[in-house]
Amino acid sequence: MTTRRVKTALIGLGRMGRTHAAALRNVAALDVVAVVDPSPASREAAEEFFPGVATFEHYSTAFHIAEACIVVSPTPLHPAIVREALSAGVHVLCEKPLSLDVDVARRLHDDAVASERVLQIGHWRRFSPPWLRAKQLLDQGAIGRPLWIRLSQWDANPPPAAFCDPTVSGGLAIDCGVLEAFANQAAVRGLARRIAGESVDVPDAHASARSTLIGHAVMQSARRHQEVAITT
Repeated sequence: MTTRRVKTALIGLGRMGRTHAAALRNVAALDVVAVVDPSPASREAAEEFFPGVATFEHYSTAFHIAEACIVVSPTPLHPAIVREALSAGVHVLCEKPLSLDVDVARRLHDDAVASERVLQIGHWRRFSPPWLRAKQLLDQGAIGRPLWIRLSQWDANPPPAAFCDPTVSGGLAIDCGVLEAFANQAAVRGLARRIAGESVDVPDAHASARSTLIGHAVMQSARRHQEVAITT
């Protein structure tokens, strides 16, 4: 039996968009019918990933031919794109964070429910085999109850220092720290009680800037604790 492929639009073909594009070539269930990016060079590069794909400068046009979309635009643009996609009846997978405003994110959730469309955030670590295995072992009582977790992450191709600007990404504590928070919650089933960080110098190929980063995150889990204190 042949499974019908879902017509999908990729919104954004920048640094992370190209990571998604490379992965999408191996997803048989999806048919990438459109790539959207305001940059002519990026639209031209779409041909390398999806020969013959339709390219558009603005996402509105893509929603006429797509059933689903993957939003990999800069974070401040997420809400407007997601809102229009849902209004057009298009399912959405959005890179995290959905929005820098909690109330806006909640309204987008309500829009998805009202339109009966899927709105999922790209927290891929929830489905990562190592974390799923760790959770399985914890559920089985095979490795005891964790009291202290140290989590680190790095990027082989990091963004420029300007990405650390909270108005651009929410700041690294939001854009990257949320991954650690979700990993901790998924594995331990509790909220972080305390998070510690430090400021480090970050050299960049295009600029030198001193940015506040979460260099080390120490999460002490308390199952019944309802608050998260962040110290930097």
